Amino acid sequence: EELCEQYPCHGLSKEKDEQVWPPDVEAVFLQAIEKIPKLGRRKIVVNGKPCGRNELISDYIYRKTGKLRTRKQVSSHIQVLKNTRKNDPNFMRLLTESNEQDSLLESFIHDNGATIPSSIGHWPGSYESGYLNLLYTWPIVFQPKLPIPLWPYKIALRLENVDEASYVISQWRYQSPSDICKKDPWSLQLKCPWSDVYKVVSKLPPTCPFLSSLVTLSIPLDLISNDSQFSNSNLFCSKELRTLRCTTSVYSFGACVLESTDTQQANSCIESGYLYGFHFINPFFEAFFKGIRTLSTWDEIYTAIDHLYMMQLFEDACTNEPLLVVMFTFQHGHQGNMDFFAVSV
Repeated sequence: EELCEQYPCHGLSKEKDEQVWPPDVEAVFLQAIEKIPKLGRRKIVVNGKPCGRNELISDYIYRKTGKLRTRKQVSSHIQVLKNTRKNDPNFMRLLTESNEQDSLLESFIHDNGATIPSSIGHWPGSYESGYLNLLYTWPIVFQPKLPIPLWPYKIALRLENVDEASYVISQWRYQSPSDICKKDPWSLQLKCPWSDVYKVVSKLPPTCPFLSSLVTLSIPLDLISNDSQFSNSNLFCSKELRTLRCTTSVYSFGACVLESTDTQQANSCIESGYLYGFHFINPFFEAFFKGIRTLSTWDEIYTAIDHLYMMQLFEDACTNEPLLVVMFTFQHGHQGNMDFFAVSV
């Protein structure tokens, strides 16, 4: 659904954009159609959802050039090129089905660790996913032993306007550590660099839990203005009284765009333990939400949200002992909630 009627669009017209792409985008597009085989009616499961070839091409273009082409724009561009280059047999071979496609697809899946549902709408039992060495999966092999030293207690993400109206875009309702660890196994599917995550997890002791949080954002685009502010309540609970240090790394489209370190003392004591407040990086998320308001289509908004990741490492500030790692992944939805799952380290 186009947002152009509600919000102003920027840049070239859609028609021109689909027919004539910049040389760098066109070159990467040609690389993509050579590397990513035709899937027919089949789809590859990426980050937990089935994706068609055009969606994979769109993602490949953005990662290589930093320029966004949606799935629909890729589809339109392919149709244009089918007409303008129909007399080029080598090019048409990349766009049309052939008897070689099944073997090419099998080779592609084998090389990149992806999975294919047997039919559209079927979700495979395997959690493995990935393509072109851009996505990675971390399978569950165990659940952390209890008690864990630190766990999420209460999280709420809000947008606030000058009229003091506050809109909750996502929230976490408290569950005990045992409830988190008893949930079904969860695979951590990374779009941020594997090397960055490995630097953290390779140093973790066996007792340090690793949690993955799926954050569903309900974003009121009509309420976002230049004066809107992002705020949050981000509370974690510890059984022991200690000084905690939190290092937050934010990733967008595979690149670490911001890193921040915060040290906190316990700000209150409850029956479960001691509470600590660590903020998400408010200025970044404030700019992020204002930025997606200027995008033209829902496809562009979903793509920006789906490629946002955040990792938080919590340590004892006095001993440097790692206590908890949380990887936040984001998606758009109407419920505006989040959940936590135990992940293997």
